[in-house]
Amino acid sequence: MISIVVPVYNGEKFIEKNFLSLVNQDNNTFEVIYINDGSIDNTAEKIEILIKNYSNFRLISTPNSGVMAARKQGVEVAKYDFVTFLDIDDVLDSNFVSVFLNYCKDNKFEILVTNFRLNKNNNLKDIVRFQPGIYSSSDFIKYLCVNGGWELCGKVYKKELFDNIIYPNKVTIGEDALIFFQLVFYAYEIKVLNEYVY
Repeated sequence: MISIVVPVYNGEKFIEKNFLSLVNQDNNTFEVIYINDGSIDNTAEKIEILIKNYSNFRLISTPNSGVMAARKQGVEVAKYDFVTFLDIDDVLDSNFVSVFLNYCKDNKFEILVTNFRLNKNNNLKDIVRFQPGIYSSSDFIKYLCVNGGWELCGKVYKKELFDNIIYPNKVTIGEDALIFFQLVFYAYEIKVLNEYVY
């Protein structure tokens, strides 16, 4: 099962699409944790209305501390062995959870990676960041340094990897890269999937 952490700050105009992409998953063996990071719009109220009938969705509201702190809190309260992140202005294909769960059964992979689609004016374009395959930690770090792609979203992680992560204070640029490189460093094997589901 997968815990999906969604940090949100003043995201009221994106919440409904984001929520619908989660509630319409073709596999319901997941939980969603919305972390309301001190929003000053109607974010919390909208989320509460949307999730009230869904026991696998929950909302945690905190003082504004930034996306890195929000994700950290989400991981800390996650119930399941695998964790992924979703940005509030993004959506998942309806088979995101089922695709990843198929690979999560193989416990040797600590990080699973997918490429993603960009939706521009209702035109979908596949964005290839990663070549499908199995990578060692060192090989994947080399790949990242050349090709980029260190966003935390679009990937599923074994939750135990986060036990090793150092979260520096006052980092506002490059937070994803800072965390992702640490996660890759501590992983033994990374698998890049052929699917585009983010």
